[in-house]
This record gives sequence, C-alpha cells and structure tokens, in this order.
Amino acid sequence: MGERRVVMLAGPGAVTPMLYHELAGRFGPVQVIMEAPMSRVDFMRRRARKLGWVKVGHQTLFQAVVAPALRLEGRRRIHEIQRAYDLRREPIPPGQISAVPSVNSEEARQALQRFNPEVVVISATRIVSKATLACVDAPFINLHTGITPFYRGVHGGYWALRQREPERFGVTVHLVDPGIDTGEILAQRVIQPSKDDNFATYPYLQFAHGVPMVGQAVEALLGGETPGWEVRARGSRLWSHPTVVSYLRGRSYGVR
Repeated sequence: MGERRVVMLAGPGAVTPMLYHELAGRFGPVQVIMEAPMSRVDFMRRRARKLGWVKVGHQTLFQAVVAPALRLEGRRRIHEIQRAYDLRREPIPPGQISAVPSVNSEEARQALQRFNPEVVVISATRIVSKATLACVDAPFINLHTGITPFYRGVHGGYWALRQREPERFGVTVHLVDPGIDTGEILAQRVIQPSKDDNFATYPYLQFAHGVPMVGQAVEALLGGETPGWEVRARGSRLWSHPTVVSYLRGRSYGVR
C-alpha cells in the first residue's frame, strides 16, 4: 500500500513490538509515541479507588505469586505460539520512538499533532483521555484481548472460560472512544485455546490472531471503509484481575 501516516500510541507491553512490525511491514516506517510505565504505587492507588484496597491486595498477591509460576509453566507454549504465528519481538528501532511521560500528557498530544496521523493504533497504554482522543482528526483503534461488549477490561479470554462461555474466547479490534473497550467494533474473532494453554499463554494466542487483524483494520480505514459489525446479543461487563482464590476456584474445574 506504500507509506501512510500510521502512528502508534504505546506502552512497553509484549504486544507493542509485534504490532509495530505488523504495521511497518504493511505501511512503511511507523512513528511510535511511547509512554513511560505507570509506577506500581500509582497503579494500585487508581485501582483501589474503584475496587477497594482489600480486593486490590488480593489481586496483587495473585500477580506477584501465581502469575509468575503460570508464565514459567507456559513458557514453552508461548515460544511455540510465537514461532508458529511469526510474532516478531525485535525491539522497535530507537529512531522511530518519541518518549513521553504519559499518553495523556501535553507532550504526547504535541507529538500526535506533529505526526498528523491518518490512523492511530493504541497498544498497552493506560486509558486514553478525551483530550488526547480529540487532539487530532484521526480514528484511534485498539486490539482487545476479549470479545466485546461482553468481556471488557482485562483478561477477557480467561474470564470467558471462567464463565463457561468458550464461544466468547477471542479478540476484538475496535475504535476507541472515552469509555473502556466500548468503541465500535471493526473486527472480531473467536479462538479455540488448546489444552496446553493457561492464563499466561492466552494473551499470546490472542495476539497471534489479533495482530494481523489490526493491520487489516488499518488498511480498511485508510481505504475509506466504515465499521459495519453488528452485535447480536446483549450484555456488557467490565472485568478486572483475578485473585488467588478466584483463580484456584476456576482451576478446580479445568480453567488454567
């Protein structure tokens, strides 16, 4: 398609280099506005305001103790997925990165205005503010590891299995609006995890299917296509991180 003005608004997550190489391969060099990671203390405070300190404490225990063990358990499967789907993990060229303190900072908005994008792809950032979304005349899109509107928030694939809805384990590419995973759907795919997958590998399986979908969605937007996805069922819920107890409860009936 040749070089187009595609910009990433990103954080330092595992999926960010995968998306960069997908987009750069399709559209030529991509500018990446990279925010600094939020401090652990600030992150916990924000979550505690919504969920309370007790629940956040239990979630933090899961992330500190159980999640690393699951990553170790799933390490071979993660490498298998990365090889099978050619998920590129090489670092983004430093010359393509503009560092900012936050995607919601004035520095980030100035960088967006300077690059004047046709499409903005969001990857592994904090929630993007209305001011940032409005600072340029371009659609913002996101890869969500869940089927919206039913599984918004985090770990959507895992929670679909926990709710015994494997038919809603998948990925969604959607436009970004001021809500949390509430934007109009551009593409969606249901995925079948294997018996070798677990909490740590689910996202990589979702990235494997979702990263090319983002490239296709950007091509469609650049070509003037508009969203036409119809949600036929009702229901919407925002999901958070599991606790140790809730994870073990799910594991007792086969959800790893």
